[in-house]
Amino acid sequence: MSSDDIWNEINRELSRLLRDQSFSKFYPYLEKIQQWSSVEPKIYPPDFFEFLLKLIIKMKADIQQGNTIEKLLEQARQGSYIQPEWDVNSVYQANGDVFQFVFNTFSELTLRTGDRQGIEIPIVLLVMKDIELQELISGDIISQYSNKINNDFSALKDVLDSDSATVDWINRYHANPELWKPFNADDGSLNIKELIIHAIDSIQESYENFSFFPSFKDIRTINSDRTLLKTLRQDGCIVAIDVVSLCHPKLFKAFQQSLLDAYPNTFVVSIAPTYSIFPLVRRMTTLIQLDISEMEFSKRRTDKHEEFGACKEIFEEGECQQWLRDRLGKTVRTHKGIQRYINKFHESNGGSQ
Repeated sequence: MSSDDIWNEINRELSRLLRDQSFSKFYPYLEKIQQWSSVEPKIYPPDFFEFLLKLIIKMKADIQQGNTIEKLLEQARQGSYIQPEWDVNSVYQANGDVFQFVFNTFSELTLRTGDRQGIEIPIVLLVMKDIELQELISGDIISQYSNKINNDFSALKDVLDSDSATVDWINRYHANPELWKPFNADDGSLNIKELIIHAIDSIQESYENFSFFPSFKDIRTINSDRTLLKTLRQDGCIVAIDVVSLCHPKLFKAFQQSLLDAYPNTFVVSIAPTYSIFPLVRRMTTLIQLDISEMEFSKRRTDKHEEFGACKEIFEEGECQQWLRDRLGKTVRTHKGIQRYINKFHESNGGSQ
């Protein structure tokens, strides 16, 4: 098997695991592995990545038997988890120092993503997976709708393809929506999950007794869980919208049914790869024959009675980071579920923070 074939197989396995909901606890580690594997020139040989993928599959089986990720990572760091009879043990023995760095990195991710006790901040992403993008580009998913809807997306695609700032727009989408890169597809650029984690880190210092972590909700299934949906509407959440993904009928329908943009405790950001497509997107026709400008989140953006910034259109990474920091902080201060948790903590500690 050639080197290219080996790397292709590694990437296919990564994509498969990231699509598998049963590996959701391991998504942060798989995303980090994917990031390392995409660096050019390659910083580690392919057997390094094959070892990590086999290790995660083994860990997943072990936590189903009652172990915790934290415990298994600590065993791996101490050298007691990888057994001599494993067919990948030789890779580990030859790269011990590197794997110590890997396990330390994974442990830091564990702290950030809430495997330890913490408070979740609900995030709803309206972002296509790469397979959904291909459905859109092929035309199959929208061919059954009106010519106006088809023509709207064709016009949007022409702009994205011809603008030098967005020629890489197709490569920004991945198997997991959390890996979507809003502003460019470069290896070193931040995906939406990393942008949100950085924003949470910036507000964390104001709440030293609490650990916050993002809890991503799937727009595709959110309407089937009425309890969750009602909680998000009442208590509040952040909705991050990729304006291109609004063109996908299934995602748009799910968003429309959720009505999340109509509730005052939800904060909505519409993210575009360049400002020039915002006017075009606002005029686009949806499946119920409404302009995007007639949708509730668009109305809230310009409503003089709404809190300024609750709903926002953004096309620059710096402004996106500012908005996320501001609104994540606001969510922590106003989210009823989070406040109940914090108030209960204060009561149990005599009112001290």
